Amino acid sequence: MAIRCYECGADGHVSYDCPNKALTSGDGRPMWCGECNQRSRHVTLPDGRVARCRCHPESHKLLSQHRRCPQCFATVVQWDNGDCDRHQLAGVQPAYKPIVRELVIPDLRAEAARQVAEFRAARQIT
Repeated sequence: MAIRCYECGADGHVSYDCPNKALTSGDGRPMWCGECNQRSRHVTLPDGRVARCRCHPESHKLLSQHRRCPQCFATVVQWDNGDCDRHQLAGVQPAYKPIVRELVIPDLRAEAARQVAEFRAARQIT
């Protein structure tokens, strides 16, 4: 039975004598590339999305809050169950669309004049 290294998975040596150990950091992850966040190993893409850096040990996987749409295969946020043309794309902030409401300001002078006329009319009757 061949000896297998737990660091790199190659046969013929053990982990404390691994020639490939220089390629990994002390916690088993690949060496930090210096281009991403050292703790999370995430990088911000030019379009604003966040992705795992190539030095992340799971760089081939999606982030836990992302998933692929089964119909259009777009990377979307986990909670998005909308139609394919209305997806919230992963890592992309939606454009701010302010709610425009018509502000109805009552004509206070006309309302006051109506109330005064109503009061005077009621006073003359009695």
